[in-house]
Amino acid sequence: MQIIPTIFKKMDAPFVDDEEQRLAFAFYQGVKTDKIALSSFIELINQSDVARYQELQKDDLLSWRKLSTWLRLLQNWYFFFDATKDLQVILKEKITKYYTEMGY
Repeated sequence: MQIIPTIFKKMDAPFVDDEEQRLAFAFYQGVKTDKIALSSFIELINQSDVARYQELQKDDLLSWRKLSTWLRLLQNWYFFFDATKDLQVILKEKITKYYTEMGY
């Protein structure tokens, strides 16, 4: 479960070539096959969401790119987990938070 925090810690450039989709799908498969507990996945989402906003700095382009990458992960998970309504509620809340914070 530490891969998400590690990726964001080491990230030094934006993702390219749909890397967010592949990463999101790997976690989706982990949850779907019970290799990752849904409760642990939800905890990871909540902790990572807090971290993205805590690390956001107005003059740091990389921190904005990390937040944008985080949004794309959330969006992919929202659609991958279309049959898991409780999780979709959490994901939609995080996605909506992004748009609210960005002034949309």
